[in-house]
Amino acid sequence: MGFGVETPGGVDDLASREADAGRDFFVGDQTYSTGGGNSIPWFHLGSHFGKVPVHLTEWVMEYRPEYMAYALGDPGHDPADLKRRSALSKFYRPDHLLENVGAVTFLVAPAEVDGFAAVAAAYGWPVRKEGAMTIAEGPDFTLRMLADASHRGLSELTLRLARAAAMPMELPVGHSTLVVGAGTEAVWRFTPIDVP
Repeated sequence: MGFGVETPGGVDDLASREADAGRDFFVGDQTYSTGGGNSIPWFHLGSHFGKVPVHLTEWVMEYRPEYMAYALGDPGHDPADLKRRSALSKFYRPDHLLENVGAVTFLVAPAEVDGFAAVAAAYGWPVRKEGAMTIAEGPDFTLRMLADASHRGLSELTLRLARAAAMPMELPVGHSTLVVGAGTEAVWRFTPIDVP
């Protein structure tokens, strides 16, 4: 699960807070190939590698200003604007039905839920429990972790639509089903993976 930081220096601030709390936090950088053997800084990253479940690991990224300017084709792009919405703006198609992903549900081992919830909380996401479900609320996004001893993996995506669909529909997609309702939301349900 990738988290995002949209403020310059945000990953380093997280690393400092995690160090103050006595938690290990890896920090590194990723480059982006622009072709011809050239590369530019892409994003600064951080993670609690090895400190959360192997079935569902986490990391956090902070776009670099050089990448934002390159990706948007705007050398004058504001270096303080590292927002995901800005980075993906050229890919957004208002004529298409899908606007964004609003929530994701993972099935995880009961023993793994608390560790991942602690990580979400470290990133500033309020966390609450509702029965076997642990819910982390981020900015404009909800992460749901459902404790399940028998299954693992992605269970469901809640999708926000740019407008109401012309008609409700249910579409099989491989081992999943996409349900588009009459409103501005769709749910994509996946077949869980059985634990051997």
